[in-house]
Amino acid sequence: QNHRTRSVQKQFKKFVVVCCVRARMLTGLFGTAMTTASSRRELVYRRSCDGGVAIANKLALSRSKAGKSYLICKVVCAGLNPVDAKYLMGDKLPQWIDNIIGRRSVEGFGVGFDFAGIVEYAPEDCQYKVGDHVFGTTDIGTASVADTCYVPLHQVASKPESLTFAEAAALPLVGLTALQALKPHCVEGTSVLVIGASGGVGHVAMQVAKSLGAVVTAICGPREGMALVKSIGCASPQNIVDYVNDDVKESLLKIVSGDGDQKLFDICFDTVTSSNESDAAAGYPHLITKDGDLLSENGIYITIGGTCFSWIRAGVKRIIGLNLFPKKQRIVLDSLSSFI
Repeated sequence: QNHRTRSVQKQFKKFVVVCCVRARMLTGLFGTAMTTASSRRELVYRRSCDGGVAIANKLALSRSKAGKSYLICKVVCAGLNPVDAKYLMGDKLPQWIDNIIGRRSVEGFGVGFDFAGIVEYAPEDCQYKVGDHVFGTTDIGTASVADTCYVPLHQVASKPESLTFAEAAALPLVGLTALQALKPHCVEGTSVLVIGASGGVGHVAMQVAKSLGAVVTAICGPREGMALVKSIGCASPQNIVDYVNDDVKESLLKIVSGDGDQKLFDICFDTVTSSNESDAAAGYPHLITKDGDLLSENGIYITIGGTCFSWIRAGVKRIIGLNLFPKKQRIVLDSLSSFI
C-alpha cells in the first residue's frame, strides 16, 4: 500500500512540476505577463505534449461576456489539486472509459480551479471593486493557471489580509470539500476520524472539525505526515495513527476503548479511498465498518471519491434530494459537482 501511495504522489508531483514550468513560461523574464490588449495565455490539457499540458494563446477576456455574474481577475497565484492531475474526471468514470474517452473529452480545457488574485473588472452593484484582492475557484475547464480568469461571483471571496496570495490560492477546493463534508454533521463533542490527515483535504478537515468542537483522530503516513499532523495540533498524540508502522485496526480499537472523552467515531472522513486501485488498496471502508466496533450507531462514513455509480448517486441526492446511499455512507460533492 505504501509503495502504491508513493506512486500516486509521484504522479501528482510530476504533474505539478510540469505545470509550474509551463506556468513560468506564461511570464516574461522579468515576471510580467506576456499578453496584449487582445490576447492572453493559459495552461490547457494537451495529450500530445510532455506532461499532458501546454500553453495556449487565447483571446482576451470580454467584459461583456463577464456581464453581471463574473469578475475578471488577474491571477497572482494558482492552486493545483489531484483532480487536475487526473484530467478533471478523476474517478468519476470507470478506468476503461477514462482511458478511451476521458482524457480526449477534456482536450483543450483549461487547467486549474483555485486561484488568488486582483480584480480587474467587477459588475456594477456587486461587493467587489477593481483592485480588490480576492480568492476562489473558476468554472470547470476555464483555467486558473492563466494570466487572467473569469470568476463566478458565487465562487469568490475577499482574501484575508492574514493570508498571502499563495496561501489563499491553496485553500478553496480543499477548504470547501472539508466544510461540506463536516459542517452539517459536526457539533461540540462529535468524534471524527480523518483518514489521510496529512493530505490536502485531510489537514484542512482536521482544523475544520476542531473548530466545530469535535474530538479528532488522525490516520496519516510516517515521517513528514506525522510531523505535519502533530504540528497542526488538532489531534492529541495518542490519537494519531501511522498507517505504515501501526496496525490501523488495533490502534483505532485502543483509541475508542481507552479512558477519557473518546468514544466510537460519529464521523469517518475518508480522503483517500476512490475507485482508483492504488487509492483503494488499503480497504478503509471495509476495515472501519465491517465489524461495527468503530462507528457509533448513527455514525456515517464520508468519502471524497468513489465508483462511477457512487458519483451518480451523489448527483441524484444533490439535485432531487433522493438518498440512494447505504445507511451510513456519504460521498462529498465538492465545488466541482456541477460537472456531473
